[in-house]
Amino acid sequence: MLDFTYEMYRYLCRSLLDAGYHPTKMENYPDCLFANRIFLRHDVDRSPKQALEMAKIEKEFGIVSTYFFRTVPQVYDKRIIEEIVDLGFEIGYHYEVLDKAHGDYAKAIALFEQELTELRALFPVRSISMHGVPFSPYDNRDLWKKYDFRDYGIKVAAYHTLDFTKVRYLSDTGRTWDTEKSNLKDLISDAPEVQLAGTCTLIGYLSSELSDTCLLIHPNRWTNQPAIWIYNLGYDMLSNVAKMMIKKFRGVKRL
Repeated sequence: MLDFTYEMYRYLCRSLLDAGYHPTKMENYPDCLFANRIFLRHDVDRSPKQALEMAKIEKEFGIVSTYFFRTVPQVYDKRIIEEIVDLGFEIGYHYEVLDKAHGDYAKAIALFEQELTELRALFPVRSISMHGVPFSPYDNRDLWKKYDFRDYGIKVAAYHTLDFTKVRYLSDTGRTWDTEKSNLKDLISDAPEVQLAGTCTLIGYLSSELSDTCLLIHPNRWTNQPAIWIYNLGYDMLSNVAKMMIKKFRGVKRL
C-alpha cells in the first residue's frame, strides 16, 4: 500500500482503534480520563480541501480530532472550516505572527489577538499551535516567553500545555515519522528520539507500545491524486535536503 494516501490513512485510523486507542480533541487535554488517549492534531499548512477529505475519513471511523488553520488567504477557507465544524471536529488557530511581524513582539501579539478574534467568529477556539516556517529566523513559540496565551482564553497550546514526559509525540514532518531527521522547528526536548521510516512502521510501533500519544498529521501531505502526491514527494525531498544543510551550519533548538 502506497504511503501518504487516503487508503493508508484509513488503515492508520482502523489500526489505532483496533489497538485500543481513544482519539481525543486537543481541547480535551487533560480532562479526558481514558487510558491510551491519542490526540490527533492536524496543522493545515497549505490545503484546506485535503483537510476536509481527511476529516471525512475520520468521520467514517467515529474519530474526533483537531484542525489548526492558518489565516493566510490560500488556507483560510471559511466554507471548508464550517464544513469541518459541522462534521464534529475542533478548529484551532495555527499562528505564525512572529514571522509576519518580523520579530516585533508588540506587533505580533496584536496580530495574534486580531486573527484569533476573526477565527472565533467561526468556532470558539481554545487550542493553538505554532506554524513553523523552516527557513525563518523566528520561532513563533517564543511569543509566549513574553506573553501568556491563557490571557487570551486559550486552554491548550500544542507545544506548551501537554506534558511530553507522559504524552508521546510523533509527527509526519518531512514525510517521515523520524522525530529528528527532517525537523527544524517541530522539536520538543522531552520527546524521545524515534526512527520510523513509514506509516506501516508507525502503526506497528503504536500497536505494540500503547500509551498516551499526540500525533501530528499534515493534511497537505496525504492525497489520492497522483500529480499532487508526486509534487508533495518532490517538495518534501528538496525541503529535507535544505533542512539538513541548515542543521549542519546553523543548528536547531528544541522547545
